[in-house]
Amino acid sequence: MDANRFEFIVSIPRDAIGLATIRKLAEQAARYVGADANAEGFGAAVEEAARAQVNGAAGAIPCVVRRAEGPVEVLVGTRTIALDV
Repeated sequence: MDANRFEFIVSIPRDAIGLATIRKLAEQAARYVGADANAEGFGAAVEEAARAQVNGAAGAIPCVVRRAEGPVEVLVGTRTIALDV
């Protein structure tokens, strides 16, 4: 694992703590690759995508935070949010 290639697979609960967690993971991934200026906006976009997956359902939301020498991507349920770096 390095700043060019990484992947984390997590499941987050469908609650406020889970939403905050995936936001912080996205922000940290952006900072890890040197995109500090865009980290908060990226985290907010990821949190918004996760919030759309909550919709009163039970269980966890599957999430993947990854980079393969291109943009940082966060897959939240059925959505992909990308940050070009």
